[in-house]
Formats: sequence, C-alpha cells, structure tokens
Amino acid sequence: MKWLTRVFGGQRTPPPPDTSVSGSRVNEIEVDVLYSVTKSHRVVITRDARGLFRVHGERWDTGDWDVAGAAYWVSYDRLATITDTLENARTLAQEALEQVGNRGT
Repeated sequence: MKWLTRVFGGQRTPPPPDTSVSGSRVNEIEVDVLYSVTKSHRVVITRDARGLFRVHGERWDTGDWDVAGAAYWVSYDRLATITDTLENARTLAQEALEQVGNRGT
C-alpha cells in the first residue's frame, strides 16, 4: 500500500503530508504533481492512452489517525478535469490549488 502512510508505536501527532507517494491512476501515467504552499493539497496531472491530460485534486487526510494510525492522499473531487495540452493542465492545476485557498509551488 504505497499510498498509505501508517505509523504505530507512539507517534501522537499525524505525519506531515507524504510528498514521496505517487498519485497513480489506472491506465494513466503521472506527468506532474503540484503542491499547495502548505503541502496539504496537491494536484496530480496524468496522461491517458489517448494523449489527453487529466487534472486530479487531492488532499492529505489524517482523519483516521486517532483510530487507525493512517494518513493518506484522498481525492477531494470525484471527477478529473480533462484537457489536450500539458500547459493547459498546469494552468488548471494552479487554479484548482487557488480554489482550496493555497497557491501552488
């Protein structure tokens, strides 16, 4: 479970966002990842087999930390935005980060 950070044995506070974890999707190749200033939100840009770019928004979720000791990236929208160029995808990614209140880095 590469997407899940699990720590047991005494860590009382949730871990900071794990930026080493990939935003992998089935049948899509990760092209770029942009993070908010706080790193609590990110946008994963992928490319599908047809060459279209998809923009997926995610947030670092520590809601299960107290019970399960788990923190992970979770999609904050169920749909991806689709575009035809990487430049457009990066623009859409920056706009998505601005919507969650953080300018991307």
